[in-house]
Amino acid sequence: KIKVTLTLNEAVTLAKVGSNKIMIAGKAFLLTGENNTSTNTLEFVYTIQANDTIGTKDFNIDNQYDITLTDVKDTDGNNIDFSSITSPIQFSKTSLDTNFDIGGGNRITRTNDTYEKTSGAGWNADVTSAKGFVNDGYVIAKIGALGKSMMLGLSSDDTDNSYGSIDYALYADGGIGSKFVIYENGDRKKDTGVAYAIGDYMKVVRSGTSIKYYHIKAADGPLAKGTLI
Repeated sequence: KIKVTLTLNEAVTLAKVGSNKIMIAGKAFLLTGENNTSTNTLEFVYTIQANDTIGTKDFNIDNQYDITLTDVKDTDGNNIDFSSITSPIQFSKTSLDTNFDIGGGNRITRTNDTYEKTSGAGWNADVTSAKGFVNDGYVIAKIGALGKSMMLGLSSDDTDNSYGSIDYALYADGGIGSKFVIYENGDRKKDTGVAYAIGDYMKVVRSGTSIKYYHIKAADGPLAKGTLI
């Protein structure tokens, strides 16, 4: 994810979290936090999608109308005044390029941002990020079908097309019950007993030196924290 923080000179009350937004290079960075909370720091988050690309020259707020903060008001009930923004606000030396590589020949097809294995059973194909990250971060995927199995995880490298090369993986077991299983370094570590449904999200997070696994229900959306499993 990418986070943009807007610091104000006085406190306001949050409203319409998840729908108020800042538009940057055509991407909607959604307001986070809790409605009715008082703060002078607004945080907007964009969850990176497969094959996103934003060039440095496009990574800016073009004008005041790129900022939507409906019903966010100060203690006197006034809206935030962005009229002083008369020229683009540039985020210097910032760019985004999240290419994904498909391994295993022609066994996986891509349609827009959806990857699907279309050739036979077996752990012999994968999709990996062409770039990694340092410090904290996470990967997240939306479950598009039941009855199919997949793993999502974090690794220091990608040595083959099977799950055995994933250091920390959350397995969406497509068998009876459709439940999550945790794998680490190719070994089955925990049967969570947590069932998932179509449209739910699976998420693997690195925070400091800890790895955590989350299930997010479809109705809550990808920006929700989810349930630790």
